[in-house]
Amino acid sequence: MDSSSLLHPWHQHRVDRSQSLRFVIAAPVGPDRVIGHSSSSAVETERRRGETRRLLCVGTLATVPGLEALQGWTSARWCFAAVMVAVSALAIGLPTDVIPNPVFGRQGTPVEPWAGPVLALTALLSGLLFATYFQAGNANTDDTDNSTDGLDRPSRFGGFGGLLSFFAVGCPICNKVVVIALGTSGALTWFAPVQPYLGIVALGLLAWALRVRLRGEVACAVEAG
Repeated sequence: MDSSSLLHPWHQHRVDRSQSLRFVIAAPVGPDRVIGHSSSSAVETERRRGETRRLLCVGTLATVPGLEALQGWTSARWCFAAVMVAVSALAIGLPTDVIPNPVFGRQGTPVEPWAGPVLALTALLSGLLFATYFQAGNANTDDTDNSTDGLDRPSRFGGFGGLLSFFAVGCPICNKVVVIALGTSGALTWFAPVQPYLGIVALGLLAWALRVRLRGEVACAVEAG
């Protein structure tokens, strides 16, 4: 006689339950997990996921209207943009002492909480704007003939936006022009409250200039195609 038949029904139920649990544990965890399967497919999957994560930032920016041209940028152009972002941040942040340094000061006036984000966005937009003028070694230089008309306006407005950002994050009483025009008390009373709005206008001008430049690249690419 089979020994399992001599067990109490309750004990037999426990045996069946344990067997079912062993079956579930031995079963594959997911559709991609197969026991004894080679690890090459897992490595390939991780490589593809890494590429997806690496392109996520550029792909997200490219979904914004007017920024589609970023998808066609080369690695050299992105490196140039990164360098210009750092240069723009240092060129504005060091003299205004938003980036602490032993050379420049703010004559006792504190750095406003909004100055750091304005400086970061200004550096980012300025770096990307500079990169729109980057040309490879064999780039077509025929576009420079049109720079005196519409393509030169973004550079002028972008430069003006960078200058406004410098005034916005700077020390209100360190600006000699403002001090001469309004005096020290006038700079603190009238100019300092306006500085956040100057930062907003500066970022708007830089964003507009960048968008126009990128839309021009897309238009030139369509015409060339």
